[in-house]
Amino acid sequence: MKEKSIVFAALATTIGLIALLFPAGAVAAGEAISVSPATGPAGSAVTISGTGWEEHGSRELSVSITMDGTPVATAHPSKSGTFRVHATVPKSASGTVKISAIIGNGGAAYATFKVGAKRAGCPTNTQIASIPGAGSVGSKFLQKGSGWLPGGVVHVVLPHGSKALFLSISGGAARVGSGGGWQKVVTVGKGTPHGHYTYTATESAPKCPSGKITKTGSFTVR
Repeated sequence: MKEKSIVFAALATTIGLIALLFPAGAVAAGEAISVSPATGPAGSAVTISGTGWEEHGSRELSVSITMDGTPVATAHPSKSGTFRVHATVPKSASGTVKISAIIGNGGAAYATFKVGAKRAGCPTNTQIASIPGAGSVGSKFLQKGSGWLPGGVVHVVLPHGSKALFLSISGGAARVGSGGGWQKVVTVGKGTPHGHYTYTATESAPKCPSGKITKTGSFTVR
């Protein structure tokens, strides 16, 4: 009987050590992830960012990313403990999707993505172009959009601090026609240095998930 007691005591000690080494249901300590955007239709492209993964980065350990248990990406944290990967929400997804970043100890860091249907009336193939795409100072070009929300107003601006001077008789706004198209004739103003410039066109669109439509165009002054 005494020998059995010794065996049971040794077994209990061993089990206790195993529990300490491999805790059940381990969770993230400092590791964390976030997803952007956090809502959208199934099939959306998202960016998953991680912080607090210094140990994985220093040991060059990869991090498996899953959505509702399905592998969608593999991240490689930097030594500073950060990573960023792109993934696609499965087209079969619905409701709240659980995104997991698997930790080496068997735990995970979590984020969620809310699947919602596309809102009726939100354009899905918005385009913008500069015609032509390059010209000299004093020349004219067309800022032209297609697939925008009919009846809205598109505001076009250059980045803050840009050295370009793009002049238009309609100012920075253009009305979207019934077919979803708009256009502005722009003159490259004097004093604009040679170079490649970008501009941003934005239209208020409450029926779209972000509440607006934004596209970036470009023009080269030569």
